[in-house]
Amino acid sequence: MVKYVLGLDFGTSTLHCLLQDGLGRVAAQAEAPLEYFCPEGGPPLAREFHAERVWDTAGRLVRQVCKTVNAAGGQVSAIGVTSQGQGTVLLDKCGRELYCGPNIDLRAVFEGAALDEEAGGEIYRETGHFPSMLMVPARLRWLQSYQPGAVEAASKVLSIAGWLAWRMTGQPVGAAGLDCGLGISGLGGHENITALLQRLGFPVELAPPQIAAGVPFAGLTPEVGEDWGLVAGTPVTLADSDNLSGLMGMGLAAPGETGVLLGWSGSVQVLTKSARLDAGLQRTWVDPYPAGGLHTVQANLGDVGRGYSWLLRIIGGGLAYAAAEDLARQSPPGSDGVVSLLGPGPITAPSAGLRLGGIIFPTPLTFQEADAGQIIRSYLESVAYSAKANLETASAVAGYAASRVYMGGALGRSDVLAETLGSLLEVQVHRSVHSQVSSLGACAAAWVAAGRYGDMREALESQPRAFDVFTPDAGRSVEYRQHYRRWFDIYEQVSPPR
Repeated sequence: MVKYVLGLDFGTSTLHCLLQDGLGRVAAQAEAPLEYFCPEGGPPLAREFHAERVWDTAGRLVRQVCKTVNAAGGQVSAIGVTSQGQGTVLLDKCGRELYCGPNIDLRAVFEGAALDEEAGGEIYRETGHFPSMLMVPARLRWLQSYQPGAVEAASKVLSIAGWLAWRMTGQPVGAAGLDCGLGISGLGGHENITALLQRLGFPVELAPPQIAAGVPFAGLTPEVGEDWGLVAGTPVTLADSDNLSGLMGMGLAAPGETGVLLGWSGSVQVLTKSARLDAGLQRTWVDPYPAGGLHTVQANLGDVGRGYSWLLRIIGGGLAYAAAEDLARQSPPGSDGVVSLLGPGPITAPSAGLRLGGIIFPTPLTFQEADAGQIIRSYLESVAYSAKANLETASAVAGYAASRVYMGGALGRSDVLAETLGSLLEVQVHRSVHSQVSSLGACAAAWVAAGRYGDMREALESQPRAFDVFTPDAGRSVEYRQHYRRWFDIYEQVSPPR
């Protein structure tokens, strides 16, 4: 009997490992923070991670969750892997890591701008993504200029999920959504983008072969199996990017269904029957969805969880989430006039660029001192405002109006945020009971790899899902229309469009 599957999720800030049982329950989970460093000689915005440290951490987490429920190696029937979009690993011909860059590695800003000047519109039409500074061709241009030996020695370029799967199996593979985000695959597959990549100077032979989510392309090597306490040959598959996996973890599989993911970064996504590009404006991203032949339209909110973590560290010395939630609950809707502009805004983050921000509150202080609860609530409200504005953009591009919204991610655990979002959007918010929805999506892919389901659509329709439902309050909806408009106006006054 198939008893467990494993899901691994390499996010922006945290590596998650989840063990799910045959009834769809989370049997055990573990996580560890990820660390990045600025490489010696790199520009200030360059970031990398240590491959061996991450690999050792993954093994420790796998052993930990299996030990928690005394799961012998043979009881884990498959492993699904997901990771942040735009994270990149470059391998040499001996399989050694030449470059390990997360999605926050911004070394290629100027190279990306040059690519956008050359062929920005075509890059967006082919890959569904923009701007180029986040993609592999721009990063390789930087490496060719400053570390040419790395590009000459390269044999494959992989997403981070692809790299983890390669370390498990010895087989390099990619996934459609991940590779589109890397800029090395087109919405129609590798073949459709080959000519463009060659013109941009990208060595097309570096791109890996692609598999569909849930396809068991290879099994654990004997060495990894022994180290992790699992059976050699255990099937491994990719579940695509963490944003797509997050939607899968909530069971979304129909056109028009809308998800809001609020982790370290945030996004709103709408499922569509076909690829819907934001021609000319390029405000939204498009990805092939791993289930049902669908696509997603995505607007990115930027650093939502990161901003919240920073805020709690600054005003509360590392205030716990539960304590912060209690403080926010004590403040009324609108936060008594306090307004936060700490990143998430009405413009999708890749288009917004660097802008001014801050926390604005009534003065003089003798009349009203802004307290911690008001400031915390104002930030949570700003995330909801950003989600509303960006959802309006994504919905217009997708051609669907949300009748309900599904929410997941660590920051989504906030009841204040969920209630605010529901009243602001005037639709029900269905928040996943388990916040690590990307890990659940990886597990869904693992069940397909284990043979329990025939494809990803069947897996999403069959797996049990649990939600807390937040119904909008009519009175607060009216009130929040005014608060939202004020926040929007202040945002544009503080940092007007360039």
